[in-house]
Amino acid sequence: KTENFIIASIILLASSIVFPDHQVVSIVIVCGYAISVFLNRLAVLDKRAHSRKSYYIDQTINWCIFISAIMIIYFRDPDLFNFPRFWAEDGKFFYAHFFNNRDWIELFRAWEYYRILHNFTAFFTVRWISLENAPLAFTIVSAMVTVLPVAIVTFGKSICWNTPFKKIIIVSLYFLVPFSQENWLNLNGTSYTLTFVSLLILLANVNHKSRWMYRSYLLLAGLTGLLSCLFIPLFGLRAWL
Repeated sequence: KTENFIIASIILLASSIVFPDHQVVSIVIVCGYAISVFLNRLAVLDKRAHSRKSYYIDQTINWCIFISAIMIIYFRDPDLFNFPRFWAEDGKFFYAHFFNNRDWIELFRAWEYYRILHNFTAFFTVRWISLENAPLAFTIVSAMVTVLPVAIVTFGKSICWNTPFKKIIIVSLYFLVPFSQENWLNLNGTSYTLTFVSLLILLANVNHKSRWMYRSYLLLAGLTGLLSCLFIPLFGLRAWL
């Protein structure tokens, strides 16, 4: 606004010097300038409105993809939620161990290698949830990890998924991978999912909003399975470049 006022004053001064006997010319020039400023302002507002509209459309699509993914996770095998179970080491090792050993120091116990997700899930499930509902707690935690790649693709930014079409393709391929009881919605399979999470973060654009969230995902992945740690040289190379 100040800039426009200064420019209008300069135009008035210049025109009064050049056309001292024709004030109408000065008025016409200033009016022309005012109209151009007004039209430019309308164009900016229209662009902002279009950008805002586009933003809301993109967010709606993102949420539709994300909610659809949650529904796929459930309907892929509803029995895992309706009739939950412990799978292999989830119950035999982790739940049984923390059921019989409830000291806080047990959170740092390593099983072949350290598995923070397994330890914390079993430890707090034993303390807060009944044995009857414990398998469901394990399943829900596994489902939350399973949806992480979808969240990164739908709400994150990357040249690899910068359009709704690319996001739908990536999420579809993620769910089209054949699954088995060995790796679907159990804690044992989360290390593979977190490895994929690490790969997606490696490909993603990081900003001040996502930086600490991505760091927490990488910390969880690195302390849950060994496969994610294989990406450390690539993350170092990306940071260096």
